Amino acid sequence: MIHLQRRIIPNDRYAKLLTLLCVIWDTLFHRGSFLYFSSFVSAPFAFLPAILNHKYWIYHSQDWIQDNHNLSSWLERIVVRRATWVIWNEQNRARRAKELSGRKSNIYVLPTFLPRSHTVPEPRPHWRKQLMTKAKIREPNTIIIFAGGGYSKARLSETIVKAMDKVDQNSLLVFSGRERLPADLKSDRVVDVGMLPYKDMLELMA
Repeated sequence: MIHLQRRIIPNDRYAKLLTLLCVIWDTLFHRGSFLYFSSFVSAPFAFLPAILNHKYWIYHSQDWIQDNHNLSSWLERIVVRRATWVIWNEQNRARRAKELSGRKSNIYVLPTFLPRSHTVPEPRPHWRKQLMTKAKIREPNTIIIFAGGGYSKARLSETIVKAMDKVDQNSLLVFSGRERLPADLKSDRVVDVGMLPYKDMLELMA
């Protein structure tokens, strides 16, 4: 019998400290428990069971593994290498994570899907008009490609931008997120709309 306990961490100025204390408590005093860490933002906390040799813990990510030269990336690679089980939501991301981390055991792939009953918004013409105005494009049959987040090395954004030179000229690449486009990026077919509410993001993709 497995006892599952969900830790609810308040989203305030002390959230990180409380998360850290909970992880330390569970790692040291619940040695037989299963610890579950979700997303790369949890990697610094998941580093604790890695160095304290906790027996059962899971690291689950839906993002590209960080491929940067900083502390956060270094911690995530160690977490992926040493976790009891690692889960990713897509085969190519799982393969890349295994390569970068040097993990010997397989990474499980658990695809992320919306249920059939999930309401998908209809396309909103104003989004298309707004994007084309921002990019100063007049071609009505422009193909809009949603990059699925902000510009970052971890998402291989630079590769996607370079690929735009090899696709139809009537195409526009759209980034959305906290990360801004590089100042030296010069392309008339790449735009950044910043952070969007989830509903607006779905409408944009529709």
